[in-house]
Amino acid sequence: MCAPATFDSSTSPTDFGRLSMQDVFAAFALIWIKTAMIGRITFECARHISARRRSLALEQ
Repeated sequence: MCAPATFDSSTSPTDFGRLSMQDVFAAFALIWIKTAMIGRITFECARHISARRRSLALEQ
């Protein structure tokens, strides 16, 4: 059985004292990688759509 969670009112949710710089860097790196992946997927989809429109325009 897990110990019950206790809330300490002296620390606010925005208190970053418990996070190490390595944790902060890892979080930012993960966000950056996810953003880059989303950007790449968006770029590839836009390129595919424009190529499809071009090929449809040439067929007409």
